[in-house]
Amino acid sequence: MNRLLLTGNIILLGIVVIMSGFLLAPSRNAIPPPAPPYKSCYECGKDTFYGISVDDFMKGVARYRRTHSLAVNNEPYMKNNQMFDARSCWFSLDTLEKYICLIRKYSANKGVHESQLGVRFYYGVYPSDPAKMWDPNYISRHTLFMVPTYLYNGQNVDFDPRVSLDPLDTYFAPDPLTGVPSHTRRIMVMDLGGQQKTEGMAKNQGQLCPPNCPPDARSTLGNIDRSYPNETYQAN
Repeated sequence: MNRLLLTGNIILLGIVVIMSGFLLAPSRNAIPPPAPPYKSCYECGKDTFYGISVDDFMKGVARYRRTHSLAVNNEPYMKNNQMFDARSCWFSLDTLEKYICLIRKYSANKGVHESQLGVRFYYGVYPSDPAKMWDPNYISRHTLFMVPTYLYNGQNVDFDPRVSLDPLDTYFAPDPLTGVPSHTRRIMVMDLGGQQKTEGMAKNQGQLCPPNCPPDARSTLGNIDRSYPNETYQAN
């Protein structure tokens, strides 16, 4: 009798397991789970960012206008074309995070620890030839180029982590896949000139102000210029 009950329980258990498999198996028409939200490579811990005072920030930007921006705008080429140089650059947070994440990803493949990484900003000026510009409003205005760096023998060295740890390979060696000289291939440098491109980080990379400035009532530059109209090197 006990053997018969045991056999019956085993059969019943097998039926339950089989039925559970059918019930839990995903349907061919089942709705796939939603994609996980975009997540930065870096999780912020305690906020230890010190920053500077509002007064120091506003005076520094005003000082740039009086000592650099006005000098550029008074240059004959700029005056003859009634042009005003840009005074700020804007990047979306999404673009910055993706750029940093890709630097970390490719650098890890080269054996570079993230504690050795950084980004160097280069000042640049766009060409004056409209045929070489995607936006005529950016002609001859300054821009920023961001270049990945890693710590080598105590110095932060520019490099392209997709190519090599050697900066000479980054700028002078031909592309290993196409053989095209490096001066015509694309390197991992982010700039503001991506509004008309459609792939990767180039999409909506950034904006210059001017010409793309917020309304005056919400403009930091407008408030600075009104508050510190004569800020110079000698100002305290």
